[in-house]
Amino acid sequence: MNENQMSAAVGEPEGLRLRAVMFDLDGTLLHMDTEWFVRRYVTCLIDFAARAGCDAQALRRGFMAGVDAMGRHDAELSNEEAFWRGFAASQAEGGQALDAARFAGPAGSKGAMGSGDVAGSGAVASAAHVGMTPAEAACVDADAAAAAREEWEGLFADYFRQEFDHVGHGVRPSADAQRAVGALRQKGYPLVLATMPFFPREAVVRRLAWAGIDADAFVRITSYENSRAVKPHARYYAESLAAVGARGAETLMVGNNTIDDLGACQLGCQAFLVTDYLLNPQGRDIRTVRHGSMAEFASWAERLPACAHPATGADGGLVAQTRVEAALRDAGVAEGPAARASVPAFTPADPSPTERSRA
Repeated sequence: MNENQMSAAVGEPEGLRLRAVMFDLDGTLLHMDTEWFVRRYVTCLIDFAARAGCDAQALRRGFMAGVDAMGRHDAELSNEEAFWRGFAASQAEGGQALDAARFAGPAGSKGAMGSGDVAGSGAVASAAHVGMTPAEAACVDADAAAAAREEWEGLFADYFRQEFDHVGHGVRPSADAQRAVGALRQKGYPLVLATMPFFPREAVVRRLAWAGIDADAFVRITSYENSRAVKPHARYYAESLAAVGARGAETLMVGNNTIDDLGACQLGCQAFLVTDYLLNPQGRDIRTVRHGSMAEFASWAERLPACAHPATGADGGLVAQTRVEAALRDAGVAEGPAARASVPAFTPADPSPTERSRA
């Protein structure tokens, strides 16, 4: 690409009136292949569980069901709650019920978790088949999730504390990503880390450290604790817009995925596609979007004027549904609760070394 072509692709920042900037993490600020990271993450987690003497297959089944649930549940639950409900459902159906009474339906019924539906609000979906009301099924589901969490959460905590940083071994910080974040922060732009909220905050902050970027640079970091939706849904982006108090047209989304990250455009957001680790599953013509390498984006960010009217919100927790709905209405977006996200393949390619040795 010659200099003129580069300028046309990147575009000039003049005329933009931004009040906030959102960044993707994996493949954008953190220079690594997302698929590689996902496979390594799950393989290491399962291997860790096997070495700890836990049922690695139960963990694999639960983790997959929990991730699927986060991509499918309705907006009443946080992703964290959805994960543990999906996890619990998988254990019951796999013969690993933590407490059979917690999964039992009304007398004579099959049981709330017995239908085989582990995706999304599985117990609520199953209720129609076993004579339970959605409210009754939700209570059973919540109890089962609490039991699953009690049994497994310690393992996850140990994994993040003892093992997780090994997943990022060899990942090198990007000086250009650091330069871009530093320039925008210095110019007064509120920054949001809009990373796929499948992970707890601790895992996100640790990955930021791999990138050599201070978590304090961001007024909001999305995680499974503070999100009720996932990319590319409009509701996911509406949560962050509502949290910082900005409209879509006043916000820039910086990412590397033409589906997940350009989902922000549904709410009128500006976008910049970082092409170093570009993911373009549907072969979109990226000439329709401002794009360039992270080095080019950093230079572009340095040419931005200082933020004249920064967004003043800084809500790092779950955002009130009324505010999210208002952000969706403001953008003219109607998104029903049954929308489905595309869930990445969280399955390791091969059994972990420890699993093979135990076979």
